[in-house]
Amino acid sequence: MKGRELLETISVDYIECIKKNFHIYCEIQKEISHIPNNESGFLHNVGNSNYDIKLLYKQNVLYNKAKSAKNILELGVSDCGSGLILCMANTESKIKGIDYCSTEIPNRSVDILNKHFHNRYELLKGEACYV
Repeated sequence: MKGRELLETISVDYIECIKKNFHIYCEIQKEISHIPNNESGFLHNVGNSNYDIKLLYKQNVLYNKAKSAKNILELGVSDCGSGLILCMANTESKIKGIDYCSTEIPNRSVDILNKHFHNRYELLKGEACYV
């Protein structure tokens, strides 16, 4: 998909939501900036914590799917880029994320999400096979 076709698939609702909550993404990135992170996510690519507009389509798909979800299980939490989208999509949903937490990134990121989204995100520490 290119240009105009891509933009026509993006919901105005998501655009407004990410603009309104972008400060949360910035707060997370500031909190974890000193911790080495070689993972990409829903909001940025590997080795770069700057928001990447090229990922907008993927973000919008997740946002629209999560709108009607009540209970969500996320495998791999990292810096909560997708967690932020899930929390924004449905204010009633309960989210559980599993991560083996090899760094402090998931812990600190979830703490910030919960501060803004009424403790709706539960971090389960460990490998998905055993949690």
